[in-house]
Amino acid sequence: MVETWNRFCATGHDTDFQAEPDTMGAVCQPPYFAIPLYPGGPNTKGGLRANARREVLDWDDTPIPRLYAAGEICSVFQFVYQGGGNLAECIVFGRIAGLNAAAEVPRVMAQDSTAT
Repeated sequence: MVETWNRFCATGHDTDFQAEPDTMGAVCQPPYFAIPLYPGGPNTKGGLRANARREVLDWDDTPIPRLYAAGEICSVFQFVYQGGGNLAECIVFGRIAGLNAAAEVPRVMAQDSTAT
């Protein structure tokens, strides 16, 4: 594997993964170390801001009516990675968001009198 990569670096052409030539560098001296990598979802921590009731906030930190969120999209940890905390955060704040959303007074849609 190392020999193949080094050959790609020497020619400036990676036929396996099409790496950009200016990002390629030969691996010249052992020992070599590796870890298995598995595909998975990102852990972004952030995006939406929400208050303690889990109401999504606008740019002025004013709650957006009837919009609630929980989980990584509005993480209480913000941009600090907390490994293992996501599931607990989703359960706790999902429950808070769900209870508050369920307590909302339902909107009554105006019925069209011409509908049959």
